[in-house]
Amino acid sequence: MFCIFRKPIFGLDISDFSIEVLQINRRKKIKKFGRIILEKGIVENGFILNKEKLIQEIEKVLNKSRIKARNVILALPDSKTFICIFKIPRELKKEQIEDAVRSEAEKTIPLEIEKLYWDYKITSQTQKEYNVLFAGTLKEVVDDYLEILKKLKVNVVAIEPESLATGRALLEDKKLENSIIILDIGAKITNVSIFDKYANLHDSVTVDIGGQYFTSILAKELSLDLKKAEKIKRKVGFDEKKDRKVALLLKKAIRPLIKEIERIIEYHGQKVQMILVTGGSSQLPKIENVLFSSLGIKVKVSVASLASQLKKSSALFNTVAGLALRGIEKDPLGEEINLLPSLKEKKKMFYTRKDKKDRKKIYRVLEIILLFIFAVIFWIAYILVIGFHLPQPLQQPSFKEIPSSQQIPHKEKEPHFKIVPKEGTTTSQATTSQATTSQATTSQATTSQATTSQATTSQATTSQEIIEEVIIQPTETGWLNVRMGPGTQYPVIKKIYPGESYPLLDEFDKWYKIEIEKGKAGWIFSRYAKKQ
Repeated sequence: MFCIFRKPIFGLDISDFSIEVLQINRRKKIKKFGRIILEKGIVENGFILNKEKLIQEIEKVLNKSRIKARNVILALPDSKTFICIFKIPRELKKEQIEDAVRSEAEKTIPLEIEKLYWDYKITSQTQKEYNVLFAGTLKEVVDDYLEILKKLKVNVVAIEPESLATGRALLEDKKLENSIIILDIGAKITNVSIFDKYANLHDSVTVDIGGQYFTSILAKELSLDLKKAEKIKRKVGFDEKKDRKVALLLKKAIRPLIKEIERIIEYHGQKVQMILVTGGSSQLPKIENVLFSSLGIKVKVSVASLASQLKKSSALFNTVAGLALRGIEKDPLGEEINLLPSLKEKKKMFYTRKDKKDRKKIYRVLEIILLFIFAVIFWIAYILVIGFHLPQPLQQPSFKEIPSSQQIPHKEKEPHFKIVPKEGTTTSQATTSQATTSQATTSQATTSQATTSQATTSQATTSQEIIEEVIIQPTETGWLNVRMGPGTQYPVIKKIYPGESYPLLDEFDKWYKIEIEKGKAGWIFSRYAKKQ
């Protein structure tokens, strides 16, 4: 019921300089979107300085985009979140893992954990330990956002770091063989996030360099006002053919950011497949060339496939696109990091239906569905009952030919039904007619036997067909989810384990349909299965 009647969810991304909103349907088509520029002094470094003004601006962008949904997923800047990767012994019981994560966080984070709202997610496991992603943020930051959204009568379904939302959007359709870096160059800061080949966030670092820093360097060195320097920056970028002096100044300004990326790659210790550049400054000309020549790694200015539907300024909607994608997942609250105050409050905010009118609508729809089901069942039962009482066609008498070796006296071999010749028909004609009838009956029997023989042969051939099987390969979790349909949006119906083999029934895109039990089938991701 929850999946059928769940109200729509939209994504909301608030930065120091802008607000983006986006709502999609379950087919991942954008329904409504909007963006608005914030005045200076409303939000700074993730902190809300002017609550009343921010309420007005959010209300303005919602009206502009015509979003009527009242459930939202919110992103927090990585500069206001603590993101860490912990290793926890696998021998711990489920109820002990949270205490172990808390203990590791207290050793790592420079604040008292009581001052944070935090959550964790097990991203992978080995034979001895779990790899756990931890994220936490200041309670005062979350409480301020919850307060203003409550005044707007908007229910917050989930809160997550920007890097997770951006990664979800940009890596949705990517085939990863190694780790990948997402470089989100904003107006004031840059988030450097590294994801492993399973698209799990491994590390995220905030660098105090962004588009405004590049503009200030040009304004200072070229003695220009900020507006003119911004215009030149966007036009020339790192392209020396357009203006060598401007390009060299920007290359010098980006060096500290490149050094930070080198440090992260070295700390990560694994091969990096690609760097995806996003954010407002990702549009600067030739930025890919500068990063590639310095790092020696393939660089691509990336736009999420979902955000690309917007065409103009699509790169600015990458983060909010990731939030909207989470909104159409089966369980947007529980499967990912959620920085709401408590699980109890999360469920209270989202799953309960306070509006009696909404409840009545749901019950009315259920009544109609049940009535329709009962009507169909009644009709089928009626057809079956009437069908049993229909008059059966009369069966023709069969005449069995007696072999010559079993001939009996003429009087004893007379059939039960005598063929009486019509008036005007001779006895010999009647006898001929009877013989013809006997031959026709024999021919029909022979034809029936041949048909039966063909059907039997066909069944034997079918039963001898070779059914292809797949063997389950090792996974990061130690098991593999079997889903109701070919996609992660479908519910999990069973867990299977490496080494087990199952009959392969069908294939679709990157998914295999297997028979998990007699008469029961499900879908698995083909990456973790090998055909025999």
